[in-house]
Amino acid sequence: MAPRDPTVYCVYVIEFDADWVKDNGKGTVYVGYTARTPQQRLETHRAGGRTAAAVFKRNRKRRGTNLRLRTDLAAARPSHAGPWKTDTEAMKHERKLANRLKGHGYVVFVGLGKPFGSIPAQANS
Repeated sequence: MAPRDPTVYCVYVIEFDADWVKDNGKGTVYVGYTARTPQQRLETHRAGGRTAAAVFKRNRKRRGTNLRLRTDLAAARPSHAGPWKTDTEAMKHERKLANRLKGHGYVVFVGLGKPFGSIPAQANS
């Protein structure tokens, strides 16, 4: 696989598969953006690396280890998946997608593992 242009950003969705999320509406998801491929970012989250969001670093039993990409949610019309040329553009679409998924009944986490809605209103515009 050829290396990606680091100035290209994608928005992605990861779905949690753990006992603690089963009663949360349609499910619990994490929405993020990355200059890597969504698959590379998923592997970072699974490994619990330094750059993985705080929600993935919680007690391993509680968070579950069967995380999966939900490209269908990121690419559903209107698509927020990208690619986007700037991180600002990607962040804007990350927030829009998080808002849309929350409106459809998902429990949504975004950057730094914060539940969507705990972020100041101006960040959602």
